[in-house]
Amino acid sequence: MFYLQKFVSSFLELPGLFITIFFLMALIFLLKKNKRLFATFLILACAFYFISTDISINLLVRPYENQFSEMAIPLIKPEETVIVVFSGGVIRGVESDDQHGDQIGPHSMMRLFKAFQVYEKTGAQVIIAGGNVYDKPGESISAVMGSVMESWGVPKEKIDLEQRSKTTYENAIYSLAMLDKTVKNIILVTSALHMPRAYRTFQTVIEREKEDHLQIIPDPGDYRVENVPMSFSSFLPNSGSLDIFSAAFHEWLGNLFYLLK
Repeated sequence: MFYLQKFVSSFLELPGLFITIFFLMALIFLLKKNKRLFATFLILACAFYFISTDISINLLVRPYENQFSEMAIPLIKPEETVIVVFSGGVIRGVESDDQHGDQIGPHSMMRLFKAFQVYEKTGAQVIIAGGNVYDKPGESISAVMGSVMESWGVPKEKIDLEQRSKTTYENAIYSLAMLDKTVKNIILVTSALHMPRAYRTFQTVIEREKEDHLQIIPDPGDYRVENVPMSFSSFLPNSGSLDIFSAAFHEWLGNLFYLLK
């Protein structure tokens, strides 16, 4: 009964409900002998099923996300190293204790925690990159993240805020401009899914600025794909898989845009 309940509910809740509707529409047009519309809705049902299950996540997203997972931080001098963490969003206008304020977003939190772990290992200076992307009322994302990092016991003088950037490219440009000439190593921290684009963008900026003495060390966090064998639930549509696929699609589009620049 448990598996039957999960199966039925997955196709009656979003996003599975769309698959059910597309499939029912395909059956209706099959009965009406409209082959073109039958094929159209059947393809829509299959495509939506594919991107809403762990099938697409394991085939397409996991290899992309794990590109830098095997890399480790080499032996480096703290005084020659900076940890650069890219922001990942903030939740504006959260009401707490009769006050409205900004709350760190889940992906920003996971990236920041990874940067905190790296800081504890290395003791290196931290740059948090991220402005107020859509110019909404409130602080920059990096300011919100900086407050959280201070609450974890990191001294304020060890945290530098880059508060102008609105894109990954600007994250890299403005962070690079803040580096002291003594810096040789950049430990780049961001979500594992974002790391391929962030790393290549930062590398491109370094090459354009002729800062070839800098070494980028990618250290991803905020993994989205579970590294476990597929099971019964892997074949059921769910909002989590659709969200991960959407995030990956955003990264693939971002890579395309940067290639066209």
